[in-house]
Amino acid sequence: VGGSAAVEIGDGVVFSNNGVQFVYAAPPVITSVKPTVALLTGGSSVTVSGSNFRSTDQVLCAFGQLTPVPAVWMSSSQVVCPVPESKVGNVTLEVSNNGADYTFSGTRFTFLENEAITSVT
Repeated sequence: VGGSAAVEIGDGVVFSNNGVQFVYAAPPVITSVKPTVALLTGGSSVTVSGSNFRSTDQVLCAFGQLTPVPAVWMSSSQVVCPVPESKVGNVTLEVSNNGADYTFSGTRFTFLENEAITSVT
């Protein structure tokens, strides 16, 4: 549950009265990712569904240990992540609303070898 509260400082007798608000937002939650695979060259997109996604310029997607990439906020229940270039293998995909605190969903994402077209009929 999110909310806000006024933050004031004081010495126990006299307190500030400037009305600064501390805003707490519920952390994002991932419920599904589609697709769950992409080619290692990247360049495609992944739709992440869940809840508590915020419309900020700090929404990021982290594919394993790769540098996080900016996500496109679609709604509070969906963001779209551009798939970066990677090595073949499995990674976790996590989302952050603030560029610092990420989900702990453990959602698996797989990077596949690029397939070469050998013939067209």
